[in-house]
Formats: sequence, C-alpha cells, structure tokens
Amino acid sequence: MASDFPAALPGAKTDYDNTDNIASADQNAQGEDINALGAKVGKDSSAVTTSHDYKLSGVTGTDKAVSKTGTETLTNKTLTSPTITGPTITGTIGGTPTITTPVISSLYQDAGKTKLMTIPDTASDTLVTLAATQNLSNKTFTDQTEFSEDINLATGKNVQVNDVDPWKTISLDARAWQPTTTSGCAAVVTVEAGTNDIDYDVLDFATDADENAFCNIWMPGNWDAGVIQFRYVWTNAGGGAAETVTFEFSGRSYSDDDAIDQAVGTAVEVADTWIAQGDIHYSDWSGDVTITGATAGEWVHLELMRDVSQDDLTGDARLVGVQIRYKESQYNHY
Repeated sequence: MASDFPAALPGAKTDYDNTDNIASADQNAQGEDINALGAKVGKDSSAVTTSHDYKLSGVTGTDKAVSKTGTETLTNKTLTSPTITGPTITGTIGGTPTITTPVISSLYQDAGKTKLMTIPDTASDTLVTLAATQNLSNKTFTDQTEFSEDINLATGKNVQVNDVDPWKTISLDARAWQPTTTSGCAAVVTVEAGTNDIDYDVLDFATDADENAFCNIWMPGNWDAGVIQFRYVWTNAGGGAAETVTFEFSGRSYSDDDAIDQAVGTAVEVADTWIAQGDIHYSDWSGDVTITGATAGEWVHLELMRDVSQDDLTGDARLVGVQIRYKESQYNHY
C-alpha cells in the first residue's frame, strides 16, 4: 500500500489489541510512513530517481549527485572561476567551450618536453610551445623584449610594417647623373656658396628647351620589382616668387641578353615651387613610376628631364640630387 511522503512521523508506540496480539492500526500506519521515507531517501545502493532525492552515498552514473572520488560525466555544466591542477585532457573538445577565468597550475609532458597546454585556435593552429620550431603568421608583438638569437624567416617571407612591404631609399647626388647625348643638360659643376665656402655639385637645366640627364644603377636584390617613387633636391641660378620647376622621371630594367636599345617606361612628373635664391628645395615624392622590365637585382637605366612646357622658372634649375624609393619584398641586401 503506497503512502504520500509524510510531513512528520507520529510518536512511536507499541500497541496490540487484546484478542490476537496484532499491531493496532496506528502502529501499522506508522510502519507504512517509515517505508515511504526509505523509498524516498534510499536505504541501500539502489538509484533514487524520484522527485525527492536526498541520497548522497553510493551514487552511480545515473544518479543526480556528484561523488567525491567516483567517475561521472557532467553534461551542460558551467564552471565559473575553477582551479584545475595537473589536468589530463584526452580526445577533442566539442562545440565552442567557454572557460571563465580558469587557473591551470601545472604543465603537461609531451614526448619529454614540457609545454604549455595546447588549445587549438583552428583545425590546424595551436598555441606556441616552449621547445618547438614553429612558423608565426599574422601575429602582432607588443612591448616585446629583445631576441637573444637570430630571427629565421622562411623563404620568400619578409618583415612588414602595417601588413605592407617597407620602403627602402637610394640617394643619387648630382655626380651620379650625366647629361644625355641628345638634348642633355649641362655637365656637372661644383658651385661654392661664398660666405662660408660651402661647395656642392649641380647639374644646370636651362629654361629654353627640355633637357635630360641619365643614371645607371644596380637595383638591390630585395626590390619587389614593383613601382618606385622619386623626389629631387634642387636650387636655382635665378627665379621669383610663385615660379615652379617640373622634372619627370622614367626607367627600364635589363635582364641577361636583353637588347640595350629599348624604350623606357612612362614618365611621371613632379613640380616644385621656388622659395628663395640659393636655398635648398625638396620636391614632394612622386606618384608610382613603373620601371619597364623590372626584375630584382638587375641593372637599371634611369632618365630625368626638366619639362619646361610645364614650368615657368625664369632661371636655370640646378639639380643637387635625386632620391628613389622602392618596396622591399625579401629580407636580403645583395
């Protein structure tokens, strides 16, 4: 006979009737209440799965309590700020687990090497280990200490700045340039600024017609063989306020067995405004200049022309030097 869970047990009493020594109805009712309590609480190692589960010992994998030393599987549990000591993790982590402020107080051993716990970011990437050779991609190092050993870049890789190849600059002063045979500028001369005897070399470009100079250089092997840019340094033999000078720049690269007599690339122009007589003037950097046939490490022919149809400087423009800059694709310097 079933009984609801009692709110309280009646006082124990021994009460037999006077005829057959059978326990009275009160005693029988008390026994049923005790049996109901045992069924709810659990009196042996049997599982208790009803709505009132108070049993704490002898739990199994199907019970609703976690034992201290038993092996149970936890499902849909959230661990907040746990301390995990000496963990052993096998298999894979399914889904997208979230660990809130964990404290992992030990490392694990892998083939005799002590490593940080390896937690996959993707199907193939892991955290950097303490004693392994790994390639790092798309990583940002902030406030890092100095490296005590060489940095070994993989073949074809480069040190970049803001995810782009950095600029490298080559300076070509006046003596690196010469007048072209056809429509050439004046030959290089040394000019002295008399008060303090400051000597400097210049190439004079006249006002009445376009004049040209050339320079031949070896481009470095770390050039990415892409576009380059240029700017020029100049002064003047004469000029006035708001007057301008315009130079254009072009070039060609040569491979082994290339014919020398070939056209250069499309010229790019940069204009600059006169400031004062005898002052140094720096032009802005040009836009991109495409060097025809560009290949890293090759001999390159460069040309510079004063375009008088685009300027109005009344005196000779005196070229002091030219800078070119290129993008570095590989970290080498041959």
